[in-house]
Amino acid sequence: MSEQAAAAALMKLAGSPGDVDARAKVVRWLLGDKLIADRVDEADAEHLVDEAAARTTAGTEAAVLAELKAGLEASPGTTLIALFRFPKVRQVWDFGPVRFGPPALVIDERVVPATGSWGASASAAAFAVRVDEPAIGTRGSRRALEWLRAGLGALYLAGRLNGGGADTRLGPVPADELAPSVFVGPVGSLGCLVEVLRVPATVPLELDALLAAEEASALVLDCLQSEPADLVQHRLRQAAPWIQFSFDALSFPDAVLGLGVALESLVGAENTSDVVRTIGMRAAFLLREGDTPAERALTGSDWQIKAKSLYKARSTVAHGRYEEGALSQAKEREIRHDFEDLVCRIATTFRAEGRRHNWLTDKDLKNWQEQLELA
Repeated sequence: MSEQAAAAALMKLAGSPGDVDARAKVVRWLLGDKLIADRVDEADAEHLVDEAAARTTAGTEAAVLAELKAGLEASPGTTLIALFRFPKVRQVWDFGPVRFGPPALVIDERVVPATGSWGASASAAAFAVRVDEPAIGTRGSRRALEWLRAGLGALYLAGRLNGGGADTRLGPVPADELAPSVFVGPVGSLGCLVEVLRVPATVPLELDALLAAEEASALVLDCLQSEPADLVQHRLRQAAPWIQFSFDALSFPDAVLGLGVALESLVGAENTSDVVRTIGMRAAFLLREGDTPAERALTGSDWQIKAKSLYKARSTVAHGRYEEGALSQAKEREIRHDFEDLVCRIATTFRAEGRRHNWLTDKDLKNWQEQLELA
């Protein structure tokens, strides 16, 4: 569609607000610009076109359309700031669109909250995450939150890798534990819901020391690639937000659902057929150990059984069969701990094995599995 046709459609919309066809023509013309299409959702574009039509009068349609297009191309992107009580950090760590560091260094004078004040949160915070996402509007907010989740998930995964299984967690996200608004408990002694239900970290997150380790830093970087270069980066990028979601979940059902998605993101098949078998086989091949074929077969079988058993917990919830109290809290904690451990083991081993075999596509991973099965 030409610019003149789009301007005519905008004028028509100005005369007939709600004209679906006219609006669609203008939106289609705008989204024909790749820069705009990458930055804004169609629904937001429709709203902006309606606003532009409302200020359009005869003879101004071309200028209004040009102004709208230029604004969408040049408008500032979306910034997200997350504040936490801990850990204490000394320096800033940049990973693409995600930045970790002290609030004073991460938040600059350009970042002004819509309320005009950060409230009590800023003074209590020791650690900040900043995301700068090029997209705007609804798309920008969604992507920024996804980057935040991926960033925290990458830190949790790196902590397990570098700390020999160290359990670190900061969330939940987006609940704000600096200014809690949900309280629970007996009358007269209500506590913050997040503090009551959060799974405590077993060790503090020493962020500066963690990210100073080359391997841990490289893992975080792999999880936070805007344009993944291979299958390893692509799948880690998909899994990291779900690692955060599950580690910081306040309930067992949410945790096992998130862990199930993280597991599928890492080693699931490119199609949805026979998911349980695929996950079990790939877990077995990735995690098996031993010097002889018999030892590898035995340990692989153990991991296959464990992966299927843990994934069953996810399926129980996903298919509406979970009942509160059916399992003891101790059993649920055990399942959750084992499931977290499995996902982190698979993530780090998948990364190492994928790099060793140069997995670039899903087909490479499938061929690797088939060759091992035939052997």
